[in-house]
Amino acid sequence: MRRREFIRFVGSTAAAWPLAARAQQSPNKIPVVGVLWHAASAEEEDVYLSVLVKAFNDLGYVEGKNIHLEHRFPAENPDRFRTMAQELVDLKPDVIIAVTAIGAVDVQKLTSTIPMSYGPDFPDFFRRAVAYTDKILKGAKPADLPVEQPTRFKLVLNLKTAKALGLTIPQTLIVNADEVIE
Repeated sequence: MRRREFIRFVGSTAAAWPLAARAQQSPNKIPVVGVLWHAASAEEEDVYLSVLVKAFNDLGYVEGKNIHLEHRFPAENPDRFRTMAQELVDLKPDVIIAVTAIGAVDVQKLTSTIPMSYGPDFPDFFRRAVAYTDKILKGAKPADLPVEQPTRFKLVLNLKTAKALGLTIPQTLIVNADEVIE
């Protein structure tokens, strides 16, 4: 997915679903977290995947030691979203994080609990999704956790698109933007 198309998912829902009260099982059990991405590979998701992994690490989770992340990359293919959502549900992970609205809808159809949407700053989203997941893995009941609203917003300006549309972006907006695509 191109950056511009990805930004269209700003309003996308991302959610973490508990599939059972498994977070309260044996302390020796390594929790499994399914992640349904949008792109075709870990390389294409690297900027966001690395934020997600770092956020888990910051909370003390180390892949293979005390957590297992089960990633699925549907390459933005609606059929693959459905198939991969089913694969994750069949694995019976402790939590599923769906990155896009289409992924969240597909996972929602396969589960009985509908929590945990996040804001449009995707690196911040992944840090927050991990914090929420951490609460669930430590035994919090998802139904008891509040629905969070976005707290960070990111202003991204695409000057090439603005020019193609005949728009002039004021310099004050360009200077204050978090990201400028030229």
